[in-house]
Amino acid sequence: MQDNSLIFALKKLSRKEMTRFREVSLSPYFNKHAGVQALIGYLSDKYPDFSAKVCAREMIWKKIFPKEEYNYPHLALLFTYSLRLLERFFAIEKLEAHDTDAQFLTAEYLRERRLLKQYEKTQKTIEKQLNKAEFRDADYYYQKYLFANERDQKYLKITQKLEDDGLQEKQDSLDLWFMAMKLRDACEMKMRQRYFGKEYEAGLLSEILAKIKSQTTDYQNTPAVFIYYLVYELLSNEAQADYFVLKEKVEKEAAYFSKSELQNFYNYLQNFCIQQINKGETTFLNEIFIIYQSQLERELIFDKKGTLAEWNYKNIVTAGLRSNAYDWVRNFIEDYKARLSPSVAENAYSFNLASYFFATEKYRDVLPLLIQVEYSDIRYKLDARALLLRTYYHLEETEAFYALCDAFNQLLLRNKDLTDFQRTGYQNMIRMSRKVFAWHGSRDFVKKVDFGLEQGKLSNELEALNPVFNAAWLRGELG
Repeated sequence: MQDNSLIFALKKLSRKEMTRFREVSLSPYFNKHAGVQALIGYLSDKYPDFSAKVCAREMIWKKIFPKEEYNYPHLALLFTYSLRLLERFFAIEKLEAHDTDAQFLTAEYLRERRLLKQYEKTQKTIEKQLNKAEFRDADYYYQKYLFANERDQKYLKITQKLEDDGLQEKQDSLDLWFMAMKLRDACEMKMRQRYFGKEYEAGLLSEILAKIKSQTTDYQNTPAVFIYYLVYELLSNEAQADYFVLKEKVEKEAAYFSKSELQNFYNYLQNFCIQQINKGETTFLNEIFIIYQSQLERELIFDKKGTLAEWNYKNIVTAGLRSNAYDWVRNFIEDYKARLSPSVAENAYSFNLASYFFATEKYRDVLPLLIQVEYSDIRYKLDARALLLRTYYHLEETEAFYALCDAFNQLLLRNKDLTDFQRTGYQNMIRMSRKVFAWHGSRDFVKKVDFGLEQGKLSNELEALNPVFNAAWLRGELG
């Protein structure tokens, strides 16, 4: 029964939703079937324990029909009816969460029955809600389109008064909604083309782009359209000037968008920063740090439960350290530890604190944090080994350094889950680290000219390798 569609869906509900679903099942308006009521009541009582024992078919039948002989076809039918009711419940929940949508349906119902007094009252309520709408995203213009369309339907079928036909506003709102959605999807298509090589037909996109370019001033005050236009320009041209224009506009118009959509804008900015950093544009090290700070301040980077993902925690620390914001990073590590998932908090905290100590050259403080923790996640394990290797390097712990190089290589060879890119990047890092370590150690034993020649050879060898992790650190050690 664990793969039963109804059971699988019920596992996704919260306790509050499960209770509400049970209440729906007991309402004769939605369900008059006593067997369905009994089945849902039983499952609600057992929630969230939907184990094999609790959900065994014979067990369920015995609980809901204790005096009847087990009838599998009948039980299967109850599950089917219950699943259909659950799907209807999902629709009801969605409608309840979007009050304006419900109001539009009410207005349509009242208009069709010519209940004009209630109709006018509902229309005024919708208009007030639109005027007070928190966001000015694509959905806002779609709602305006629906409102104008309802007014137009009233004109066509009831009043035919020209002063309020809604037709022009309907067209204007429809255009803005279409343009916003078209541009949003165009940006997503650009990203999928880049990362997955998937090709798409752009449709009317070229006409939209041409219209905005020719009437830029007209659309600058419509953030739902103009910001996605700027995103598309950034993705198309990959120009730094476009990045700064988009960043300024996003910061200025942030209040018009939901957190999820605002997060999308910051993701585009963040991805551009990463591209520039990978090209060697070091000024964008600080830019990506600023982007992370903005997301933190706006609470965009947390999930619905307010939890900070361990990789965002790590990325923010890395960005801050690269920007030399050491005091800020130390405070962040301490302050946001409590926002991590308890299952990963200690390991994430230890690793990032070790990174902080390494960046501030407190190498002796790095060792206990890395040695005493066994990381189950392979990404953390690899990053911790790399950090430990660099720490032994700076402490000039020759025996420990070379022993770790060998153990690290063995880990890379044994682990079959690594991509070729990961394995090669770390192997190249280890190889170059050994060579640079040996070169540094020869400083007092070789001629200055030979030391310089070897430095040049190593620098050329490093630049020829691709990929090689911690390349910036190796370049810094080679001088």
